Amino acid sequence: MNMKRILWLLSFCLFIGGGSLWSQQALEEVILRHMGRCETQSLPTILPLPNKQGYFISANDSTWVSYPDEVTYTMKKEDLLKERSRDFSIFFHYQNTLYLTHGGGGVVYSFDGSELKREDESFYHQNQFGALPFEHEGSFYLFGGSGLFSRKNFITRYDHQAREWLLQKTSGQKPSFGKHMAGMVVDNGFYVLAEHVQEEEQRSQDLSQQEQRNFSIYHLNFITWEWKLRGTVPKDIVQDLLDFKYDTFAADTNLMYLNGPSGFFALDFVSNQITKYDNDYPLLKNIKILSLDDDGIDYMYCDSSQFVRTGYLSMTELSKNRVYTKELYRANLNVYYNTLLQVIGVLFFITVVLILINELKFENRLVIRVKSGLVMYRSRTIKVLDPVERTILLSLAEEGVLSFSALEDIVSLKDDSQAVRIKKRDRALRILNEKIATIFNHQSDERDDYLKIETGLEDKRSRSLGLNPNYFKIM
Repeated sequence: MNMKRILWLLSFCLFIGGGSLWSQQALEEVILRHMGRCETQSLPTILPLPNKQGYFISANDSTWVSYPDEVTYTMKKEDLLKERSRDFSIFFHYQNTLYLTHGGGGVVYSFDGSELKREDESFYHQNQFGALPFEHEGSFYLFGGSGLFSRKNFITRYDHQAREWLLQKTSGQKPSFGKHMAGMVVDNGFYVLAEHVQEEEQRSQDLSQQEQRNFSIYHLNFITWEWKLRGTVPKDIVQDLLDFKYDTFAADTNLMYLNGPSGFFALDFVSNQITKYDNDYPLLKNIKILSLDDDGIDYMYCDSSQFVRTGYLSMTELSKNRVYTKELYRANLNVYYNTLLQVIGVLFFITVVLILINELKFENRLVIRVKSGLVMYRSRTIKVLDPVERTILLSLAEEGVLSFSALEDIVSLKDDSQAVRIKKRDRALRILNEKIATIFNHQSDERDDYLKIETGLEDKRSRSLGLNPNYFKIM
């Protein structure tokens, strides 16, 4: 093992266990060495590596530096085109790999700790700047954003196999186009805090724009992919949340943290609570949260001398600055009535289903449900039929009649001779009749023509098959 590797391991051990002071100083030195000072108070793009292994820092237009081992990685010019490394501000963690996505959507890079490479076959979308990224079951998603002179409220999903971004279909009441948005995944859903954007005509009519600004809470269910409006944020809290920063961080404790001009906030969507803390300097500046856990917050900011600085705030210190804990949102009348209508709709549906089941229980015929492809008898699905027999019955239910040649096509192979086709047809009909007789518990002398054979009017030689309505009901 060479000396550089030994030094890197020692540094990494210090980074993990030596306390925040050493890691902050070391990180500041790495940023200053590779990037220099802040440019017009802007912070570098710095992304956390998976499993708290360090950071990935945008050094210049095309390079990145890993921390703490301080190795430089370069993006290809043909991939970057006119973009820069710092523009890859969206990140995801998957299978111990960091995925970097362009801020406007599209191009995706991956970094596994030793190699930085292009992953996608997409292009620079330039259509979802400011989008909310989230991950679910290994897939990456972007919600909303703006670009091409309009705001968006759709979701795009990165498909690892297609190596492309696809539209994710959703239903329900989608969030309005958000001027300021923040969101996080909790359990099996995605919560969004969105500030509504007023139309120009409405804005010009308002005497006070600030009084008209409002936020709402939405929830996206990952099982049904349905949006629901949970409620609106009270006006007194709206005044505190105005102009919060886009940089947010969701902790493992299901809390989302926002920092803004009026305070530092912890949002609990599940418990419907918001806690406000005073944010003295340097938290009051344009900070970027680097990491957050139950113990405290590591953050980064640009000081008055345009040097990148890092800081640490323990949860104990933060709790001393607590201002209030309040209800985050209140369900409005629309939500109440929509919920009531949904409950009524569910009750009505259950009533219809019960009536249908009750009717089927007393139905003495085989019921063929065309849309669902089921064959039932007295509300029970018939499982004795094989796929070919089920196809014959469904075809008869849909078409009304089935020619013998069409029937032979269902039961035969392409290279079967005509003699073999006829044998397979007769055998299929014989077995199907036997099974139907068994379902009705008919003895041999009680059997009827369950399947009617009809002769063509013009050509007496042509024959077709139909269902006997005495034994079949089509739904």
